[in-house]
Amino acid sequence: MLAISLFCAAVGVALGTRFKILVLGPAFVLALLSTISFGIAARWGFREVAATLLISLVALQVGYLTGSLVSHFVFRFKRAIVWLPRYHL
Repeated sequence: MLAISLFCAAVGVALGTRFKILVLGPAFVLALLSTISFGIAARWGFREVAATLLISLVALQVGYLTGSLVSHFVFRFKRAIVWLPRYHL
């Protein structure tokens, strides 16, 4: 369960740095299908699959938020450096 949630968080960070929020819909569907199929393959019960699904979706959202904030501040910092006045001594 920890590996799945860390993977979802890493995917969320990658999506947050590159794409807009509309990418979360297909990402949720993909996380839903992959978590359910992994739970069936591992012979987990309904509770384990539901808990893993909830944790993975929350990790995906938190990762996306983290990635978008990092992307925003990196872009803001780059833009501030470009527009700094240059003084020649």
